[in-house]
Amino acid sequence: MTTTFPPTIEFEDLVGEFRSIAIVGNSPKLLESDHGSLIDGHDVVVRINDGRTDKYERQAGSKTTVRFVGIPIKDRYRAFFAALKEDSTIVTRTANAPILAELGWTGETKYIDDYGWIMRHAFRRLTKLIPLDNIPQKNPRTGILILSMLVNAMLSGKTISLFGFEIAERKGGAEHFYNDGRKFDETLHNWNDFHCPMTYEFDAILKLVERSLIKVN
Repeated sequence: MTTTFPPTIEFEDLVGEFRSIAIVGNSPKLLESDHGSLIDGHDVVVRINDGRTDKYERQAGSKTTVRFVGIPIKDRYRAFFAALKEDSTIVTRTANAPILAELGWTGETKYIDDYGWIMRHAFRRLTKLIPLDNIPQKNPRTGILILSMLVNAMLSGKTISLFGFEIAERKGGAEHFYNDGRKFDETLHNWNDFHCPMTYEFDAILKLVERSLIKVN
């Protein structure tokens, strides 16, 4: 089933009612703790882009409710999505629709009609919860975008937990916990060219933590 959403949506529009949600990032920090069972214990588990579970169940869990695909599916991502067999809902930009069809994805898919709009307004939506000054012109990454769609959930006191997220600057090492050969330092150029400053994202996450709106594991 395919559904298209306008840009202004909350996460409940995608998955219905829930009490707890785990958002699993792809940082190597995910391998530092055996949180697999804790992750799977949430009502909703969101994985980002090509985040893996196979061979990482102990640290990353095995449950996937939603796969939020923020990137254009091309080049190195095609093989992953061509082989993807999981009982999840893919949420992504409408531009990925023909590629998912070409790659044989037959699961439930929900498309965001104006993905660029929600990227541009992600930090502004979070100002309903936390003070953010001098909002950057460049867009944040997918994790912040997902949090911006959980404003109502945070206001209603639902449990929102982050796993595998960076919250401080680092140098060196792999880009992802599943180590696909990409080095973190090499990706910084891409980040600086296309995304807001890394520290601005960290500051927003830590402010949400300070107000007990989310947990970072």
